[in-house]
Amino acid sequence: MMTHAQLIEFLKQPVGLCKNFSDDRLDGLVRESRVVSYEPEEAVVEFGEDAAFLGVLLEGDLAVCPVTGAKAVASSCSARFARLCAGW
Repeated sequence: MMTHAQLIEFLKQPVGLCKNFSDDRLDGLVRESRVVSYEPEEAVVEFGEDAAFLGVLLEGDLAVCPVTGAKAVASSCSARFARLCAGW
């Protein structure tokens, strides 16, 4: 797990949304945030569910898949909308 200081440095570098934030603003953002881990193929947001957060992928990758009928998982996702990597 990244330390508070490492999270601030991470947000300064690859995360374009935060590139012009002051150190104080980044410090506040990190203090008010929480780091969440997901298992492989675990859904971050389910289809139809409101996503009331802004997420930054710290490591790994994330597939954005359409759902048709049954719940889709990354391994069976044949038509990905996007694949995100750390920093997005």
